[in-house]
Amino acid sequence: MPTYPLTFPAVGLTQAKFRRNVVASQNESIFSMAQQAYKFPGERWEGDVTFTPMKQSEVAEVQAFFDDLYGVYGTFLYGDPMYLAFGKRGVGGGAPVVNGAGQTGNTLNISGCPVSTTGWLKKADYFQLGSGATARLYRLNADVNSDASGNATLTFNPALRSSPADLAALTIDNPMTVMKAASNVSETDSYNPKFYTASFSFIESLP
Repeated sequence: MPTYPLTFPAVGLTQAKFRRNVVASQNESIFSMAQQAYKFPGERWEGDVTFTPMKQSEVAEVQAFFDDLYGVYGTFLYGDPMYLAFGKRGVGGGAPVVNGAGQTGNTLNISGCPVSTTGWLKKADYFQLGSGATARLYRLNADVNSDASGNATLTFNPALRSSPADLAALTIDNPMTVMKAASNVSETDSYNPKFYTASFSFIESLP
């Protein structure tokens, strides 16, 4: 049996979608059309990719990846494809860590940033907490500036999956989360004797 999470195959993509799915609902009066909206805790990352046309030697990597996943059973690490390609908008740097145990919700106090830095990270930049099977991905909804001690407060979505330990490291370069296939069915298509294509949908793997 493979060791999870797997590494996503290093094959080019012609199309990539990455989205955040939230659980919310709305009731509307049939008489006044007044609305009541409700927000529930459920949130996850989802995506779809289409691989570039592949030769037989390249499609083998994708097919082996599909086989090792065993449908929805296995997991792999992945993040926003465009962000992984082009990186953060902020200046980054430092060695950021969680500043204080017991934090929950949509904000996180951290330390270890470069001191007095404006735009250390910027709105819509991502960061990762955990690694391997515990990796979780978050997206900032406000710019982050550090103070004279290298401290900062992050605001982001989704809410923290769990309370990180004090001094837990943050990953700001190539941040990812644990994903799994959205279906048990996987396939590759051949459109002439030399080339293959494949598409793949996935969802965040949550306990």
